[in-house]
Amino acid sequence: MECAAETLMADYRRSYRSMVPPELHRLASLIGAQISYVADLPGGARLLPVQGGFQILIDSTLVGCRKRTAIAHELVHTLFYSKNDSIPKRVLPPSRTEEHFCFDVARRILVPHWMIRSSGLRDIQEASRLFSTIACTFKLSRQMASRVLLQDYQLLSGVAAVWIKTGEQWRMKLGNCYASPDLSRRDRATLHSVARAWLCSEQKENRSEVIGSFDSTARKAFVLVVQKPSASAASA
Repeated sequence: MECAAETLMADYRRSYRSMVPPELHRLASLIGAQISYVADLPGGARLLPVQGGFQILIDSTLVGCRKRTAIAHELVHTLFYSKNDSIPKRVLPPSRTEEHFCFDVARRILVPHWMIRSSGLRDIQEASRLFSTIACTFKLSRQMASRVLLQDYQLLSGVAAVWIKTGEQWRMKLGNCYASPDLSRRDRATLHSVARAWLCSEQKENRSEVIGSFDSTARKAFVLVVQKPSASAASA
């Protein structure tokens, strides 16, 4: 995935490496794609091979961070086309594996590794400040920011999920749960129990930090639970 992101962003990095966050229209132009906005586009985004390259259609009603995610995702799909002809041709049939791959690489386009190194984010110790800083700096949704922090660059150790309240029970939304790869199943379960306690306004144990917010109905919430470093690790 890192190699795929590097391939797509090679020319952009040479010309615009200091432009934070990445300017996706410039990136698209460098790889032969044009971005157009269409009202109420089914699915939110679409990649079309055209004469000389690609056209990316984006639903104009998407909010800012979702537009950026959709654009980055479609740019990754261009890797699955041959450019030997005047109109690019697919080299592999579409698949669910490709979709997952494109989402994973898209995050590395939205937050390139060299920008992480130069941004000073690794020096931020407070989890809530780190979370808000990366989301604001790179114009990310809460879910996207949590995946970048927990999974891609492992700047935090913890779990994140979208929770839905059905009746009086809070349950995690399928496909919207993320965790650091180093956590055991038991660790994940423990941190999810902390999230559930926070949702129910119960006392949480002090070995973790909770960053959460409810939507306007108070029946849907996003919760990130981060493990606090041990005293020995913090002083090391």
